[in-house]
Amino acid sequence: LELRNIKGIRMYLPQSIIQEAQKYEWKLTKSMYWVYVILSGMSIAAVFYFSFGRDPFTLISVLCGFLVPRFLLYRRKKRYYLVVIDRLSIYMKAVANALQISNNAKRVLVQVNPMMHESIQEEIEKVSLLLEGGTTMHRAFRGFNETFNFRELVFFHEMLEVCSREGGANSVQVLLDIAEDFEKQKLYLARLRSSLSQAQRAFVQNCLIVIAMPIVIMLMSKEAYGFLAGSMMGKIALAVNMFIVFFLATRVEKIANYNPTERGE
Repeated sequence: LELRNIKGIRMYLPQSIIQEAQKYEWKLTKSMYWVYVILSGMSIAAVFYFSFGRDPFTLISVLCGFLVPRFLLYRRKKRYYLVVIDRLSIYMKAVANALQISNNAKRVLVQVNPMMHESIQEEIEKVSLLLEGGTTMHRAFRGFNETFNFRELVFFHEMLEVCSREGGANSVQVLLDIAEDFEKQKLYLARLRSSLSQAQRAFVQNCLIVIAMPIVIMLMSKEAYGFLAGSMMGKIALAVNMFIVFFLATRVEKIANYNPTERGE
C-alpha cells in the first residue's frame, strides 16, 4: 500500500497541495512547497528539541513541517472567499443592470462577459454555449452554481430565468436586491474579521510566549532548565501545556471563522 494512495496522507503531499492552491489562485511551486516544509520543520523540531531537554526523540517533530503548506493554503482559502464574493457581486450587478435595457438573458451574458474576471468569464462562456445549444437556463447554470456554491447565486440565476421569461421591472428589481444583499456579505465579513483580528493576534502572541518559555529559561538558568526539561514530570507538564495551547488555538480559530451571513452548503 503506497502512502500517496492513503487519503489522509495524500492531502499533505506536494502534488495535492499545489493542485488545490491553483483553485485559490496561489502560484505555489514544488520548490516553494519544499522550502516551506524544510524550514518550518527544522524550526518546529528545534523548539521541541530544546523544550524537552535535547531529547533526540523529539527530532521526529520535523515531520510537522508537512502541515505548514496545508495551513498556508487554509489561510489563502479564507482570503480568497472574500475575493470570490466581490467578483460575483460585480457579475450580479452587471447582469441585473443590463437586463433593464435588454430582456434577453443570452444577449446580456455576452454583453457583460468582457467586464468580468477570467474565472467568471469561463463560467459565462460555458453557460452561453449550453444556451445556444438549446439547454434550459436551469441546467445551463448548474455548473456555474456548483463551481462557486453560494445559495444567493443559485437564487439569482433562478430569478434571472423568471425575469427572462416573464420580464417586468419588479423581477429586475429583485435581481438588483439579491446583488446588493450579496455584496453586503463581504462588508459584514470584513467587519467581523477586523473585530476578531486584534484578539487573535493577542492570543497568538501569548501562545508563542508560552511555547518559547522553556528556551527562555534555558538561556537564563541552566539549573531551572534542567529541572523543567530534564525531569519526567517537567516533560509531562510541557507536553500537557502545548496540547492545551493547540486545543485553544483550534477553538479560537473556529470562533473566528463564524460567518452569520454564509449561505453555502
